[in-house]
Amino acid sequence: MISSKEHIEFLKNDVLGTINKMYESGLETMSCLIIAQAIEVLGAYLDDKPMRAKAQSAKRFSLAVYKLFDYKYAAFNRKNRLYYQLRANYIHMLMPTDSLKFVSNKKLHLTDEDGAINIVPYVLLKDFTHAINKLIKMLEEKSLNPKKVSSNF
Repeated sequence: MISSKEHIEFLKNDVLGTINKMYESGLETMSCLIIAQAIEVLGAYLDDKPMRAKAQSAKRFSLAVYKLFDYKYAAFNRKNRLYYQLRANYIHMLMPTDSLKFVSNKKLHLTDEDGAINIVPYVLLKDFTHAINKLIKMLEEKSLNPKKVSSNF
């Protein structure tokens, strides 16, 4: 992938399209797992390092959170808390810990309950969609240059 068009198609179809299909098929919490990884990918678009740079996970996740998401996400990412619970622990264990709960009440999204971060999958998907669309707009308006990525898919 080299052109903005290729990156936009990847973000719309391969990333967001896949996540939406998972969510719509009833895999709400598993779609959150992919969103957690994809937030880091969004951050990779925003930094000044090559797309495949090593040891950038927390930095890229945080960069995307601070630049593309609502302030509430940044507040929950102080000291990388959201990163550790949603991105690191959840992805590596494939299940939430005692410090991360998936709930259905939209009013509870990004609230703290007994030391656990409450996440509402529907709201996370909505907010992620907004974030990815912000990034796509930056690529379309050429305020962000796409990085060269070798791909075989």
